[in-house]
Amino acid sequence: MKRKRKRKVKQRPKAAEQKPGIVKSEPKTDKEADNEILFNKKDYIICCGILFITLLVYILTLAPTVYFGDSGELTAAAYNLGIAHPPGYPLYLLLGKLFMLFVPIGDMAMRMNLLSAFFASLVAVLIYLINRVLTHGRLISVLVSSAAAFSFTFWTQALVAEVYTLAALFFCTLIFLTLLWLKTRKEHWLLLLALTAGLALTHHVIIAVFYPVFFIFILLNKPRLIRNRKLIAKTACLFLLPLLLYLYLPLRSALDPLNDWGNPETFSTMIDHITAKQFGGLFFKYNLDGVLFQLNIFFDALLKQFPFIFLILAAIGIIIGLKRERKMALFFLALQAVNISYSLTYYITDIEPHFINIFLTLTLFMGMVLDRLYRQIKKAKKVHAHWLGVDILIIIALLPLDFNWTKCNQNNNYLARNYGMNMFNSLEENSVLFIDGETELFIAAYLKIVEKLRPDVKVYDARQNIFLIPAMKTKDKKKVTIKNLYQFAQKMVTDQKPVYFTNPIFGNFTFAEYGVLYRVLPGGVTSNPIKDPWEKYDLSGLDKTYLDPIAKETIGKYFLTRARYLSKMNQGDLSEDFLKKALSAAGDRHLVLKHISIFYMQAGKYDRAEKCLKKAVKLDPFDADDYNMLGMIAHYKLDYNEALINYDKALELRGKSISALINRGMLYEQMGDKNVNPRVKKGFYQKAYIDLEQAKKIEPSNPAIANIKKRISFKLSR
Repeated sequence: MKRKRKRKVKQRPKAAEQKPGIVKSEPKTDKEADNEILFNKKDYIICCGILFITLLVYILTLAPTVYFGDSGELTAAAYNLGIAHPPGYPLYLLLGKLFMLFVPIGDMAMRMNLLSAFFASLVAVLIYLINRVLTHGRLISVLVSSAAAFSFTFWTQALVAEVYTLAALFFCTLIFLTLLWLKTRKEHWLLLLALTAGLALTHHVIIAVFYPVFFIFILLNKPRLIRNRKLIAKTACLFLLPLLLYLYLPLRSALDPLNDWGNPETFSTMIDHITAKQFGGLFFKYNLDGVLFQLNIFFDALLKQFPFIFLILAAIGIIIGLKRERKMALFFLALQAVNISYSLTYYITDIEPHFINIFLTLTLFMGMVLDRLYRQIKKAKKVHAHWLGVDILIIIALLPLDFNWTKCNQNNNYLARNYGMNMFNSLEENSVLFIDGETELFIAAYLKIVEKLRPDVKVYDARQNIFLIPAMKTKDKKKVTIKNLYQFAQKMVTDQKPVYFTNPIFGNFTFAEYGVLYRVLPGGVTSNPIKDPWEKYDLSGLDKTYLDPIAKETIGKYFLTRARYLSKMNQGDLSEDFLKKALSAAGDRHLVLKHISIFYMQAGKYDRAEKCLKKAVKLDPFDADDYNMLGMIAHYKLDYNEALINYDKALELRGKSISALINRGMLYEQMGDKNVNPRVKKGFYQKAYIDLEQAKKIEPSNPAIANIKKRISFKLSR
């Protein structure tokens, strides 16, 4: 018998006998791979590069001084440590003050513009880091960061003193910290998230609408957190601690700065200011019609952000995300849905910047597509094909920079400051200026508070938000009414002070146009005794094309005021030329069309006025004055049914429109005069009387209302 050989079993060497560096480490589990953060020295160098390059581009296109919108008011509030419009922005104002103190270049307005640019560059860095956490490669993360940084609306807000880039910075920081926690499950990221969420509220409370989405997303990924009482207590304390910063409002308001918006000295007025109670009526102001109108603005804004190919990439990215990263895609989509929901229900004319967070999250979906394309390109066997694919991706991602540069560039735009200077140069010594309108008010706030311009001129805000009249400085702090304001202005005229208005808002005064202002003429004077100031104005920049709506309106106002002046000087041809310039520069702006319509109505050119008004209604279908004027034109043409429809619409939009009530009352009176049936006639007179009675309740001291009401009473008594 043959002996069976015993198999030799190879013994593995003992751990002590193994030579260092030879044995390979065990492969990582999926969970361990997910918990690994991909940042290293290269990422930090790239972040510095993104910060430097984006900031350089923003500086090259930065507005050189005060700009339109909230720029002047926010700069003045930061400089003076005053109270800005609701919700007050205490964090932004304090950061702005520090930036003014430590940045040694440019005027104060430029420094605040630069602060916005700095925040915007940090947002670009965060977009890069978010994409890295989403496991996208460095190249794709850089390209997505570029697309976000140079999207149209975000870029425009990075160039002027505004609150939106800091708001975007907080939004992106919250996303970044949430993703870091998701990758690591480390408690300290949640604590930092809570602190950041509280600090973000001290900038703008509207960010709170996103908090339920973050809360639900975190709980879905780790439901047991809800039972961790110790963690909940820590996060609550860290969340609430930064809210103490809102004590800035009553403390500064108590010192009565020139810009003491809302006077939030008491607890109730402070809460009203923080919650923006003053603007609360703007939510669902026009119901579904208003939502649909804002939705149209959103789609117009969306098409302006990037080249169209980016929207296609974003749409594909959403589909890919829902298939492969469902939770993450739903998280981003939920944030977008919340943003769209509150923006569409908040009816303001400058709603577009509120969509910025939507556009930023769209770039994250673009990154999902670009990342997949890049992975396919890397598999290319031919080197030339690989680098060609990379070049194409880089060109696509840099398209927004070229696409939006000319449209966003503000590096030589002095239009707002020139307008403010021209306004003040129109004033005589020791004048009084009443401002009605945010554009003029905010620029004036900057020039008066920051640059100390024209100390001899007293400025008052007709809406009593900044530059309060003395009655507002009493202990009771009661709101000044239009009647009080008129009485105060009348006292100034009686004291023989030169009194000017930015708008002829008080019908009891006799006004004469004086450049871009209106001068109150003393009793008995019917013409302006002062030389026209147009030759003293700095009109540089009026020949340029602007996309900014307020810039367009300002240029339109220049040309329109000139047209009105030339018309009064019996220079009809020149007047018509300036009207054409106004339409050419701002024919797509509602406010300009509205004022041109008024000009044509005063000149008796009703057909032209009607044409402009119909265009204006398409641009803003919720302006009661437009319908009131359309009613007046139809009334003049004896088209009573059309006139009644328009008057009714005006009163539907603004029930306390005195002009519409008087006009409809007079229309009912004429309809009664034309009717032969005594019963129907009396019915029309009764309707007329009701409208005039309502108008008298709103403005009891108006003698015109009393006279018409008396006439209708007589007809009713016959």
